[in-house]
Amino acid sequence: MPPRTEEERHNNVSARDHIEGSLNASLNNLDMDYVDLYIYHMWDYHTPMEDIVVPGNLSLANPLSR
Repeated sequence: MPPRTEEERHNNVSARDHIEGSLNASLNNLDMDYVDLYIYHMWDYHTPMEDIVVPGNLSLANPLSR
């Protein structure tokens, strides 16, 4: 998942929205209904740690991840 773009930050796209959008894009690209493992492999230096970790944890309660 790439970090939020400057345009996303300018348009107030939250980290949660960005993560959900990236997860959905990955699922569409893979033609899958859910993922078993989702790894943050790039760091977003413009977003506080809590804004990255909390939405990531919330995505575990989402039926798109198991």
